[in-house]
Amino acid sequence: MSKKTKSGDARLSPFSFEKGDSRASPMVDPFPQPSGLEKVLLKELVRCAKACYDRGWSHGTAGNFSLRGRRGIIWQSPSGLNKGELNPAQFIPMELSTARVIWPVKVKPSAEMPMHLGVYRAVPEIGRAHV
Repeated sequence: MSKKTKSGDARLSPFSFEKGDSRASPMVDPFPQPSGLEKVLLKELVRCAKACYDRGWSHGTAGNFSLRGRRGIIWQSPSGLNKGELNPAQFIPMELSTARVIWPVKVKPSAEMPMHLGVYRAVPEIGRAHV
């Protein structure tokens, strides 16, 4: 949405996207929240990450987990965090079609995110991945 200033200029609101804005995706909400089902699945994915950590399959910050969400969103575990101590709120929403982080966050997505995206694009039936 554009807003008119006192001088009459139309300016882009920082919280909305104009149709045709290159930053906008027609499928992705600019401020997504996990659905009820996605919250349950993220909790399960965190349990899986902890089990991998406890078994020594994912040492410290190694290994990354993601969940295919609705409307073209992938929920990605952040880089640099101990996978044995993850919580669902730490997952980063990323756009499947562009591989962009949807909103600014302090943590970075996994360097292996392109591999996760490749799996999700190649096999649409897959709902979660661990690398």
